[in-house]
Amino acid sequence: MEKHLLSKSTFIRGVQCNKSLYLHKHRYFLRDRLSPEQLARFSRGIDVGLLAQNLFPGGIDCKPGSPRQYAKSLQKTQQIISEAAAKVIYEAVFQHQQVLIMLDVLAYENGSWNGYEVKSSLKISDTFLLDAALQYYVMKGAGLALDRFFLVHLNPDYIRDSELMLHKLFTKTDVTDQVLQRQPFIAQKIDELIGVVALTKSPEIDIGTHCNYPYPCDFIGHCFKNVPVGSVLELTQWAEEEKFMMYDAGTIALANIKPTTALSQAQQIELHHRQSGSEYFDTSGLKVFFYKISDAPVFLNLLSHRQAVPAWKGYKPYDQFPLAADFGRGEWHESFVNDAGDAPDERFFDFLKPLMAGGESVVVFDAVRFQELLQRMAHRHNNMRDTIEAFAVHIIDLQEVFSQVLYYNPQAGQDFSLLQLSKILFGNSQLTNLPFSSDALATDKYLKADKPLPEVLRQTLAAYSHGLQIMTEAFYYYLKQKF
Repeated sequence: MEKHLLSKSTFIRGVQCNKSLYLHKHRYFLRDRLSPEQLARFSRGIDVGLLAQNLFPGGIDCKPGSPRQYAKSLQKTQQIISEAAAKVIYEAVFQHQQVLIMLDVLAYENGSWNGYEVKSSLKISDTFLLDAALQYYVMKGAGLALDRFFLVHLNPDYIRDSELMLHKLFTKTDVTDQVLQRQPFIAQKIDELIGVVALTKSPEIDIGTHCNYPYPCDFIGHCFKNVPVGSVLELTQWAEEEKFMMYDAGTIALANIKPTTALSQAQQIELHHRQSGSEYFDTSGLKVFFYKISDAPVFLNLLSHRQAVPAWKGYKPYDQFPLAADFGRGEWHESFVNDAGDAPDERFFDFLKPLMAGGESVVVFDAVRFQELLQRMAHRHNNMRDTIEAFAVHIIDLQEVFSQVLYYNPQAGQDFSLLQLSKILFGNSQLTNLPFSSDALATDKYLKADKPLPEVLRQTLAAYSHGLQIMTEAFYYYLKQKF
């Protein structure tokens, strides 16, 4: 077996950027180090591909145990097909023109082979179609008489009943026509990318919008190393295309941008305060914002998680469920932790009842997730609907001060998270000393723990959510004192 030079992932990488492909093949040590949050996300979750295999029972698995076993898996796949040893193959391996692919499911149906690639998304993207087109090209080139190709993805309209119904959870979409349309591009691109791999030095490709589309590149640290601190690329009120147009035209430093009437008000505010280094407060706008909030608001923090595969009756794919929450003001607060790991709706509703009955404003930093969670709860439970809808009008989102540009702090850069702002405004104090450094790490601990949760972890999650609730209150009063 000739050593392969490209795979599905490296092909997609090369389509995004030839330089990224070259660095991945020849300068892998320059790759950005994965953050703890990224590692946590990669290491958890249900393997949707394995679950989807149950739609095609009785198959033989050809997945290689390691990269050194690709040849063995390729031979096994070919043998099963030639001997008609099975009608379903999981992780079928094919190679053509030094491109190796593994297909989630290959099924012999109605006298012909059909390919099925599983995606854990709710819809089909252009990148998924390109991925499918490459697989089709390699399988056909390897001699397989492939008939149809399908993308299998999660059905956004599926609502779980007592039992999980896989044939309703997944949607099979025939994308053969779209795949065939992309075959000339695939053939041309394979030749190009194999040429890139053969280069003796990195191709000269400047940074641009392609660095983050369709996926954030893991060589950004290397390619952006000469971009100075305080560049136009740090701006948040400009579209990516606009920022790179300025950068490519030689306007690199923020100091070189001249205020003009062509700029929006939000852009003028950001530019002025990035150049001056001073905070911005729209005192009249803040006064209007705070006017709609009751005199004694309650502050709430929510830690939630979206499940790709719904675990409980009434849930849809990627519905949120609460892991931990905390509300209060001053010295008083109440905590919730979904320590049992079961369907939390009833208990979470009971936890919120004091807020729902009180009538005070409930201030949340980034309330969109909280409101979405409540809306889905109302859909699942008719007996909760009226109460939740009446409660929703009292929810205040502190993110409005950013979307309406009522406040701007240049020290935040591009990170206007609650924890980042709190560290800027209140320093590394007891207020910002939390047991987890991010929601992602707190969520990872929760998902990997046994249920019911160990008491120490339950207390730690409660302390984390309470700490963020206190930060929300502190940031609220920091803004309120400015007018």
